[in-house]
Amino acid sequence: FFLMIRRPPRSTQSRSSAASDVYKRQVSTQSTWDIYTFLGDISKVHEYKLRGQNNEFNAQQEEAKKSAQSFINNGKLLELQGNLDQALVFYLKAEESYKQVDNSDESYSFILFNIGSVHFRKNNYSEALKYLLECERIQKMKMDKHNPAYIKTLAKIAQTYDGAERYIDA
Repeated sequence: FFLMIRRPPRSTQSRSSAASDVYKRQVSTQSTWDIYTFLGDISKVHEYKLRGQNNEFNAQQEEAKKSAQSFINNGKLLELQGNLDQALVFYLKAEESYKQVDNSDESYSFILFNIGSVHFRKNNYSEALKYLLECERIQKMKMDKHNPAYIKTLAKIAQTYDGAERYIDA
């Protein structure tokens, strides 16, 4: 009979170790540049420089997405609690974080939908329409017209026009 003691799993990497990994990749890439420069292969030097820049850019994108998701989660919680002003602050922070990454994908459109929905609940219909129409524009390019998220956006736009008493537009 053997007793095995199992170590707990390691926690996920902290931001500092993620940054450290990027630094290590940069140092590794720098060494490769030096070797190719010494050998006189300039095309390889440029290739590795671009690869290093892409690694750094991808790490920055991931960090911005994580920040945006954190802001979204806080915004949703505050919205559920009825604290619309604070929810709006967090959704706007999420929008700002996500703009650094990609302001033309579905995730960004969901942030815009949340902002528009909060403005709708605050009876600020003109601001709601601004965000909802931009959300719809992105979703129209990226989603099938039968996608439930797209249909939900169209319904919210119609609801907002109705609230603003713009019945013809609804």
